[in-house]
Amino acid sequence: MKLKFLFFLLFSYPLFSNAMPHPNEGELLCFEYNNFDCGRMFSFDDTIVFFPFENCAPHEVQFNEISCNNKYGDQIFHLIGNWKDSIIQPGAKDTIFMKKKDLYNWRDDLIDVSFTISYVDERIAQYLNVFVNFVLNLGDLEVSPVQLPTVNRGDSVIFSALVVNHGSSPVTLKEPYSKFASRYNQKVRLVESKDVLVPAEGEVRIEFILNTDDLLNEYSGSFNFETNEDNRKYHRFPIPYSGELISKGFPSIKFDSLVLSNFINKGDACQFEFWFENNGDEPLIIQSAKTSCGCLVATWPREPIKAGKRDVIKIKYDSKRIGPINKSCTVTTNAPEPRIVLRVRGMVKNV
Repeated sequence: MKLKFLFFLLFSYPLFSNAMPHPNEGELLCFEYNNFDCGRMFSFDDTIVFFPFENCAPHEVQFNEISCNNKYGDQIFHLIGNWKDSIIQPGAKDTIFMKKKDLYNWRDDLIDVSFTISYVDERIAQYLNVFVNFVLNLGDLEVSPVQLPTVNRGDSVIFSALVVNHGSSPVTLKEPYSKFASRYNQKVRLVESKDVLVPAEGEVRIEFILNTDDLLNEYSGSFNFETNEDNRKYHRFPIPYSGELISKGFPSIKFDSLVLSNFINKGDACQFEFWFENNGDEPLIIQSAKTSCGCLVATWPREPIKAGKRDVIKIKYDSKRIGPINKSCTVTTNAPEPRIVLRVRGMVKNV
C-alpha cells in the first residue's frame, strides 16, 4: 500500500508543480526602502518620490509593469520614464522615480498609495508605498499693478513688485514651464530665476526685466506664476504691469473692440465693423485679413493708414446659415505685434 502511494506521488508531481514554491521566491530587486513618507504637504505642491534599488538576484530581471493598486493613486503620482520590459542586470543599481501630479479634489487627507511591481516570467510581486498627508494651503496673496517708467523703445526696464501674503500658510510661486505660459511671459523674465517663497503673513519683493523691443507705445501685460494656494482660481497668480514708450519709426494698431456680436433673422444683412486707430509713429499697412470660414468675407483698407488716423475692417457674414455665429478673422499688419484675432459672435434665427 505504501509503495502504491509513493508511486502515485512520484508520477503525479508535475500535476501539482505549479503549487510548489518558486525557486526565486522572495525579493528580486533589493530596495533601500519600500515606503516613502512625504509628510505634510500642501495639495498643490509637487515633489519627486524615489526608490533606489539593486538587482540582488543571480540573474537578469525584466519588468512587466508597475501598477497602482489604489483607485485614486494614478491621479496623484505617475512614473517618470517607461519601465515596462526594462531589463536589470545582476548587481545593477537604479532608481524608480515618481512625480506628484496637481491635485484638485484632495484636501486634509492622509493617503497611502500602493504600487505593485510584476516581472516577466516571474510570479514574484514586490510592493512600494507612498504616504502623504495633504493639508490646505491658507495663503492669500495680493499685489498692486506696477506702473513702469517711460523709456525709449529697445531699452530694458528693471522693475519690482511687492507680493504680500495675508494668509496663515507660506505660498510657493513657480514660473510655469508650459508653452502657453511661456508665450505670455516671453517679454518679461525674472532677474533671479528660481521659485519664490512668500512667508505666512509676510511679504517678498520680486524683480523682473522687461524687453521693450516689440511692445506698443502704450502697453500692459502680466507675468504669471503658478501658486499652491487652495483658494486661488486656476492656481495662477499674475503680476500686472503697464507703461509707455518713447518711440519713432513704428506703426501701431488699436481696435475699439476685438469682439463684436449680432443677432439677426435669416436673410438679413449682417456686417461687423471693427474700427481701429494707428496710434504709432509711422504708416500702418494691413497686409491681410484671413477669415476662419468661407461664410465670412473681410474687406480692409489697402492704402497705408497714417499715424493718428482711424479706419475700419468690415466682415460680412452669410446670414443664410441658421444657427449660432462664432467665427474669427486674423489680421496681419506691419506693427510690432503683427497678428491680431478678431471674433464675431451672435445668432441667425429662422423667421
